[in-house]
Amino acid sequence: MRRPLQDPARQASKKVIDVVIVGGGLAGLSAAYHLRDLEPVVLEREPRCGGRVWSARNDGVTYEMGAAFGFRKEWLPFDFEASPPDEDAPLIGLFTGGRLVTGRSPGACIAGALEGAGAAKAVREQALRDAFLHVIHPGDPDAYSPSARERSATSRYATRRRRGGNAELVDVLASRLDPAPRLSIPVQVVADEGTTVRVSARRNGESVTLRARAAVVATTAPEAAALVPNMKPTVRDYLERVQYGHVVVVALGVRARLPELTYVVTPDAPMDMVLLQRTDDPELGVITCYFGHHAAADLDGHSDSDPIERTIVSLGPLLEIDIARAIEFTRVKDWRYGGTVVSAGLSIPGTSKALAARQRIILAGDYLAAPNPYGMRAALASGEAAAGSVRRALAGD
Repeated sequence: MRRPLQDPARQASKKVIDVVIVGGGLAGLSAAYHLRDLEPVVLEREPRCGGRVWSARNDGVTYEMGAAFGFRKEWLPFDFEASPPDEDAPLIGLFTGGRLVTGRSPGACIAGALEGAGAAKAVREQALRDAFLHVIHPGDPDAYSPSARERSATSRYATRRRRGGNAELVDVLASRLDPAPRLSIPVQVVADEGTTVRVSARRNGESVTLRARAAVVATTAPEAAALVPNMKPTVRDYLERVQYGHVVVVALGVRARLPELTYVVTPDAPMDMVLLQRTDDPELGVITCYFGHHAAADLDGHSDSDPIERTIVSLGPLLEIDIARAIEFTRVKDWRYGGTVVSAGLSIPGTSKALAARQRIILAGDYLAAPNPYGMRAALASGEAAAGSVRRALAGD
């Protein structure tokens, strides 16, 4: 049986904790798991763990509002019971010029869309190739490295969607931690004070302070830069160069039969990509739309009803469904830091997938996991690397 975490203020007054981990996303949970013998204290500002991994549930159906594609069990160092992955539809789609072109690969879709393109074919082809970047990357295509752009233009991605969602990955990691992660505790400062690290946070509106021998800051790069004062100049410089793609996710549960497509790229629509999820009920499906980069910026300051309305209007011609009449439920999530931009100039300091901001403060996150610094697998790997860095730091005590 796991022990509940004591009141942080009372706990801090009693002793110095071995390790505090700031952030209960996959990187933080992974670090905590690999340091579990030290009974790390995980502080998460949100009322749930997972960070950008968020599985929502309506009408008995689980769908993703964060990381879109499913996990692989082999990413974890232990076996566990997971729901089986769904089988993808055989085709993907490209909706452009008012026409839906389908194929088994991005290349096949692009070739079909370019038939009769004439003199503008080369320019149009590059635009369509960049459109496929947004299947997994929400940022400005011009900001990505040539290799990342090429890989996205030629890759057909398997969703590996599981019935229980990506929450299964979050839950199994959190369940193996003792004490359990502490939720709804926003951290304000993580300061290295020589022999200990001071972690200042808020709990139920009151200030609390914990002291630890070491800390892992497993947040986005901008948040880490704001939390840790006086970090190494090379580390701060790197954090300031990390870019993120802004993405707004809109999910619609619809009482309708969805076409047999896995996803559709939509360069001419307000959204960038549409993910189609069929369920055990052939008359119920989930349509998840991703508004990235300029499309997400256009929604700044708007209420949730605006992206929902844009989605409904845009999906009618694409799916040939009366979406407004078919809606069972809706959900919207705005991710300001939706995913790391894999730019050509982003050179991660050192060779580890974690980074020492100070001697006793280790940074973790997918943005540190070269050569592909984004996604769930990268976050898990960075958390494991951060745990190793913590052990080396503590070995000097």
